[in-house]
Amino acid sequence: MKTELWGHEWRLADSSRAAYVFADREYGSKTTVRLLDPETLAEEVLMAVSGYSHPFSNRESTMLVGDGHPPKSDLIYVADLSRREEKVLCRHGSSCRPYVNPRTGRPNTQEVHPHPCFSPDSRRVVFTSDVHGGPAVYVVEV
Repeated sequence: MKTELWGHEWRLADSSRAAYVFADREYGSKTTVRLLDPETLAEEVLMAVSGYSHPFSNRESTMLVGDGHPPKSDLIYVADLSRREEKVLCRHGSSCRPYVNPRTGRPNTQEVHPHPCFSPDSRRVVFTSDVHGGPAVYVVEV
Protein backbone atom coordinates (compact mmCIF):
# COMPACT_ATOMS: atom_id res chain seq x y z
CA MET A 1 0.00 0.00 0.00
CA LYS A 2 1.39 3.39 -0.97
CA THR A 3 0.86 6.25 1.45
CA GLU A 4 1.41 9.97 1.09
CA LEU A 5 1.79 12.80 3.54
CA TRP A 6 0.99 16.42 2.78
CA GLY A 7 2.72 18.31 5.54
CA HIS A 8 3.11 21.85 6.75
CA GLU A 9 2.00 24.45 4.23
CA TRP A 10 2.56 28.19 3.88
CA ARG A 11 2.12 30.97 1.34
CA LEU A 12 5.11 32.56 -0.33
CA ALA A 13 5.65 36.14 0.84
CA ASP A 14 4.30 37.59 -2.43
CA SER A 15 1.20 35.32 -2.13
CA SER A 16 1.79 34.02 -5.65
CA ARG A 17 1.80 30.37 -4.63
CA ALA A 18 1.29 28.03 -1.72
CA ALA A 19 4.18 25.83 -0.66
CA TYR A 20 4.03 22.53 1.22
CA VAL A 21 5.96 19.43 2.17
CA PHE A 22 5.10 16.18 0.40
CA ALA A 23 6.39 12.82 1.62
CA ASP A 24 6.09 9.68 -0.44
CA ARG A 25 5.77 6.46 1.57
CA GLU A 26 7.67 6.71 4.85
CA TYR A 27 7.83 10.26 6.25
CA GLY A 28 11.34 11.64 5.96
CA SER A 29 12.37 9.60 2.94
CA LYS A 30 11.71 10.95 -0.54
CA THR A 31 10.41 14.22 0.91
CA THR A 32 10.01 17.24 -1.37
CA VAL A 33 8.90 20.82 -1.09
CA ARG A 34 6.29 21.65 -3.68
CA LEU A 35 4.59 24.80 -4.94
CA LEU A 36 0.95 25.10 -5.95
CA ASP A 37 -0.46 27.87 -8.12
CA PRO A 38 -3.81 28.88 -6.55
CA GLU A 39 -5.27 29.96 -9.90
CA THR A 40 -4.37 26.96 -12.08
CA LEU A 41 -3.61 24.35 -9.37
CA ALA A 42 -0.42 23.57 -11.29
CA GLU A 43 2.07 21.84 -9.01
CA GLU A 44 5.84 22.28 -9.16
CA VAL A 45 8.31 20.06 -7.31
CA LEU A 46 10.75 22.63 -5.98
CA MET A 47 13.40 20.36 -4.46
CA ALA A 48 14.10 17.27 -2.37
CA VAL A 49 14.58 18.00 1.34
CA SER A 50 15.51 16.15 4.52
CA GLY A 51 12.04 15.54 5.92
CA TYR A 52 11.20 18.91 7.47
CA SER A 53 8.42 19.29 9.97
CA HIS A 54 7.89 23.06 9.70
CA PRO A 55 9.53 24.66 6.65
CA PHE A 56 9.23 28.33 5.84
CA SER A 57 10.74 30.61 3.18
CA ASN A 58 12.28 34.03 3.53
CA ARG A 59 10.64 37.24 2.21
CA GLU A 60 12.26 36.93 -1.20
CA SER A 61 11.44 33.20 -1.49
CA THR A 62 15.09 32.52 -2.24
CA MET A 63 15.81 30.50 0.91
CA LEU A 64 14.02 27.87 2.92
CA VAL A 65 14.46 26.87 6.57
CA GLY A 66 13.04 23.73 8.15
CA ASP A 67 13.30 21.65 11.30
CA GLY A 68 13.71 17.93 11.66
CA HIS A 69 11.45 16.18 14.16
CA PRO A 70 12.77 13.82 16.85
CA PRO A 71 13.50 10.97 16.99
CA LYS A 72 14.59 11.02 13.31
CA SER A 73 16.32 14.39 13.39
CA ASP A 74 16.93 17.35 15.68
CA LEU A 75 18.49 19.58 13.06
CA ILE A 76 17.66 22.94 11.49
CA TYR A 77 18.22 22.93 7.72
CA VAL A 78 18.64 25.87 5.35
CA ALA A 79 18.19 25.56 1.60
CA ASP A 80 19.27 27.89 -1.19
CA LEU A 81 16.31 27.59 -3.56
CA SER A 82 18.09 28.94 -6.64
CA ARG A 83 20.82 26.28 -6.33
CA ARG A 84 18.48 23.62 -4.92
CA GLU A 85 21.08 22.96 -2.23
CA GLU A 86 20.47 22.19 1.42
CA LYS A 87 22.80 22.36 4.42
CA VAL A 88 22.55 21.78 8.14
CA LEU A 89 22.49 25.07 10.03
CA CYS A 90 22.51 23.75 13.61
CA ARG A 91 20.98 21.31 16.07
CA HIS A 92 17.75 22.49 17.68
CA GLY A 93 17.87 19.73 20.32
CA SER A 94 14.19 20.15 21.14
CA SER A 95 12.25 17.30 22.69
CA CYS A 96 9.06 18.55 20.94
CA ARG A 97 7.15 17.33 23.99
CA PRO A 98 4.05 19.10 25.33
CA TYR A 99 4.45 21.57 28.20
CA VAL A 100 1.73 22.43 30.68
CA ASN A 101 0.83 26.10 30.54
CA PRO A 102 1.21 27.34 34.13
CA ARG A 103 -1.59 29.87 33.64
CA THR A 104 -4.20 27.50 32.23
CA GLY A 105 -2.99 24.08 33.40
CA ARG A 106 -3.48 22.74 29.85
CA PRO A 107 -0.76 21.07 27.80
CA ASN A 108 0.59 22.96 24.80
CA THR A 109 2.17 20.82 22.09
CA GLN A 110 3.63 23.77 20.15
CA GLU A 111 5.83 25.63 22.65
CA VAL A 112 9.01 23.77 21.78
CA HIS A 113 8.34 22.69 18.22
CA PRO A 114 11.18 24.69 16.63
CA HIS A 115 9.07 26.36 13.87
CA PRO A 116 12.14 28.13 12.43
CA CYS A 117 11.81 31.36 10.50
CA PHE A 118 14.12 33.97 8.99
CA SER A 119 14.78 37.42 10.34
CA PRO A 120 13.54 40.17 7.96
CA ASP A 121 17.06 40.50 6.44
CA SER A 122 17.47 36.67 6.09
CA ARG A 123 20.76 36.78 8.01
CA ARG A 124 19.43 34.92 11.06
CA VAL A 125 17.09 32.06 11.86
CA VAL A 126 14.89 32.17 14.97
CA PHE A 127 13.43 29.01 16.55
CA THR A 128 12.23 27.58 19.87
CA SER A 129 13.63 24.65 21.84
CA ASP A 130 13.84 23.14 25.30
CA VAL A 131 17.41 21.92 24.78
CA HIS A 132 18.57 23.72 27.97
CA GLY A 133 15.54 22.92 30.11
CA GLY A 134 12.34 24.90 29.55
CA PRO A 135 10.99 26.50 26.38
CA ALA A 136 13.26 29.26 25.03
CA VAL A 137 13.87 31.24 21.83
CA TYR A 138 17.17 30.87 19.98
CA VAL A 139 18.75 32.94 17.21
CA VAL A 140 21.45 31.57 14.86
CA GLU A 141 23.39 33.35 12.14
CA VAL A 142 22.86 31.94 8.63
